[in-house]
Amino acid sequence: MPWRGRDALGAGLIVVLLTFLVGMVGRAASPGILFPLLTATVGLAAIVWASFYRRPGVLLGSRFRIGLRAVGVAVLGWLVVFGAQIVLGILVAALFGPGALPERGGLPRDIAEAPPWSLVLGAVVVAPVAEELFFRGLLLQGLARSYGPRIGVAGSALVFGLFHFSGPSIQTVLPMLSATVVGLVLGWLFARTGNLTAPVLTHALVNGVALVVGGLLPT
Repeated sequence: MPWRGRDALGAGLIVVLLTFLVGMVGRAASPGILFPLLTATVGLAAIVWASFYRRPGVLLGSRFRIGLRAVGVAVLGWLVVFGAQIVLGILVAALFGPGALPERGGLPRDIAEAPPWSLVLGAVVVAPVAEELFFRGLLLQGLARSYGPRIGVAGSALVFGLFHFSGPSIQTVLPMLSATVVGLVLGWLFARTGNLTAPVLTHALVNGVALVVGGLLPT
């Protein structure tokens, strides 16, 4: 692992600025193009950053491989996330009222109104790969090298939750909490397996089910 926690956090700041700039510049584009573009920016930034150290392959984990075991682990990870999200939804509704539950799956309006093909491409295909390359492959591993695996998992999950902030509204509370819990599960899977495949597949399952449950895809 050639980079450390401070390097990974620096990369995180750059990614936040990049996505902000891409979002501002891309507002003139259709939501169908903007959503996949925003998500792809995160992964491309991670690859470029790791390439400075001549080790982009490290982003995939120390034991990267694709197989049936990763699929099984991903399904178990999704079950844990799904149960945790239900509990979080009940708690948020009980504490803040039903009005605190987000609409449109917690997505910003301009993204939620994107065509179905764009939502699937951005949320189920591009985001799981791009965001896992950055949050688990780059950020978690850098933090873990400097501060240990527990801080790596918790720190990357917290940044992952903050990354899903979509505006100053009570309805952003649940998506941010949910994303943080998802980040904890994905980070734990990555730390245990040393393989980015299981977090990517779990991430894709989480996002795909969220689109269907949120009514953003035709059924």
